[in-house]
Amino acid sequence: MENAKRDKDKILEILKEVNGQVITTKGCKIIFPVRFEMIGLASIGSETFFYGLFQILTLDGNYYAVHNCLSTIYSSPDSVATITVDDVPYYELTYLAGSTVITSTDLIQNGNLIGKIYRELINRGKVPYYVSYDDMNRVFSTAKEYTGHSLGDSFEALAVPISIIARNPNDVNQYYREILDEVDPSVVKPTYVPASSVNFAASSTLTKLTGSYFYDGVVSSLNNPTEETELIDYVLRY
Repeated sequence: MENAKRDKDKILEILKEVNGQVITTKGCKIIFPVRFEMIGLASIGSETFFYGLFQILTLDGNYYAVHNCLSTIYSSPDSVATITVDDVPYYELTYLAGSTVITSTDLIQNGNLIGKIYRELINRGKVPYYVSYDDMNRVFSTAKEYTGHSLGDSFEALAVPISIIARNPNDVNQYYREILDEVDPSVVKPTYVPASSVNFAASSTLTKLTGSYFYDGVVSSLNNPTEETELIDYVLRY
């Protein structure tokens, strides 16, 4: 998988829609975190379904694409295995030629998905390895279509919390957006920190100490003291 090339056209070549279903003509694999099942975003068994943010690869593993829609996909894999990537367990679903990858293209709207996905990806910072920074910024772009709920005038407002939890993989205290002009995003991918963690999400000593987790805030402030005064400091001081 590490050597797989991202090429959606290669993946589209092996998929075909037939009578409201999507089958694979040459076989493929689908990968997503085991955690999805733990938090109600997937189920493996007699009825298999999973949240529509997954990696799909050719059977030989040479090419892949990322499916990204805010909906639940029902599927009929030929076999299921568990693999580990960066010490995180993932399900690997295998489909042989002629197998049904998506049992119905008529997807059901489910508004509960928004909260579950926000908590998993942003609050907890649990972003799958195959999701790029651009993918993350498009996660909620299909909310209106697939959940029936609008996220306001623009889903792009969620780019703010995403830009806050995305960090330099070599220095988690630095925002990833600050090095975007210096690196190739396809090679140097961000690491993600939980938005709910005062250790990382709070950017100033003041906000760390006035948060809900005082002890954690003190430790974080001592380890990473604020070097610049922020706007909130001026407001409260003057």
